[in-house]
Amino acid sequence: MIKHTNEYAETIRLAVMNLEKEGLETGEVLIDSIGWLYEKYLVSGDKRYVRQSLAHMQVYLEQGNDYEDNRRLFDRVIKVLDMNKEELLIRLYDDCPVIKANKSQVRSMIGRWNPHIHSMSIHEVIDDIIEKVNDGKDGMYYYYSGKMLDVNKNVVPKDKYRLTIRDGRSLFWDMRRNRYFTIKR
Repeated sequence: MIKHTNEYAETIRLAVMNLEKEGLETGEVLIDSIGWLYEKYLVSGDKRYVRQSLAHMQVYLEQGNDYEDNRRLFDRVIKVLDMNKEELLIRLYDDCPVIKANKSQVRSMIGRWNPHIHSMSIHEVIDDIIEKVNDGKDGMYYYYSGKMLDVNKNVVPKDKYRLTIRDGRSLFWDMRRNRYFTIKR
């Protein structure tokens, strides 16, 4: 089910990147979508709605959001699909590369770093990521490099990365290239 859902999730990830660019809270939008799709399933009985809900859940969780924050809704969705939480989470991160929290592997996740236009130097970013992962500092952290013009000719970061640490799990999202990594201590 998850492998099939990955195709749908890829489309959702692209839409989510546009939401991020507009400054909208992607987690809220995804939860609203999951709820709407589940309600459509309840009215129609059509399981295609819950399969789409699962794809939205996948993207929501990939971004480092917590299953427990919306447990009631998520449990209902996966019950319809004859799944359980553990099965969902194991399958969800099967394809996500796992890297160690050391300088060379953390650097390998990050694209070309502009030496002049950035939120921090590349060495500071690497050290910051390693420190936060090793210390288990729960939170969502953003890193930026370079600038470009968006469709409205506004200056925006060229490369944007998000590190999410929650309950001992560290996820890194390269938002421009749409790549996800799990970082282990």
